[in-house]
Amino acid sequence: MINQKILGINLLILFIYSAIAFMTMGGATGYDALGFAFIMMLCLAIQVIVCIIISIVQFRRKQNPIAKSYLLSTALVILIGISSCFGLVSIS
Repeated sequence: MINQKILGINLLILFIYSAIAFMTMGGATGYDALGFAFIMMLCLAIQVIVCIIISIVQFRRKQNPIAKSYLLSTALVILIGISSCFGLVSIS
């Protein structure tokens, strides 16, 4: 069974750094949108790497449901993060 708490926490983390990046870029228009995309990709990469490491550790501890939850949340974070990043760049 997938642990929904892990998924929710990872999506909340994604939302928080997306909102912070968007607010610091001042609306992200023109070249600022590329800066926003770079910051988002950097934060996204860090979160994905951390989730994959946690998942590997949980698999080694034989806690498969938790490890699978981290893998699922990693996939969703990648999907949502990249689409929001490129979506904003294409709009501006």
